[in-house]
Amino acid sequence: PISSTSGLVLVSTGRSRLYLKLGVFGSTVICLLFILGLPWGAEGVATGYAIANYLILLPPLIYAFKETRIKLKDFFRSIMRPVISSLTMGFGLFLLLTYLDEMSILLTLLTSFLVSSTIYIIVFSLLPQGTTEIRSYLSYIKIVLEKGNKENQSEKRS
Repeated sequence: PISSTSGLVLVSTGRSRLYLKLGVFGSTVICLLFILGLPWGAEGVATGYAIANYLILLPPLIYAFKETRIKLKDFFRSIMRPVISSLTMGFGLFLLLTYLDEMSILLTLLTSFLVSSTIYIIVFSLLPQGTTEIRSYLSYIKIVLEKGNKENQSEKRS
């Protein structure tokens, strides 16, 4: 989602040619790191892919926001809560999985989901403006559910 932001901005501001060039650049970097990872098998290719994605993340964003009112720092400020929450959740899940070796795969999956979701929500809500943002998400869900109920009631009357 973060990497697709640059494409949306570039295309919507009429700079699709630059978007194409950045896409070719990104694809080249990914292919190169795939090839470099081949000697280490699937793990090497996966590691190369991960590294490539981090390497090609920033240049398209810099070019995308260059001719707009959006500053790069504004973009990163807006994603800080999810990034911090995700990293904390990932670390917590990594620690948890070291203790779940003996469980069945289904129980491990269920436990991991519950613990990681809880960690994410707690960390997110503890960050500045986190609780406010969670409340706004919940209000969107409420609106959707209310709209669905109204549509179901009108269908029953018909």
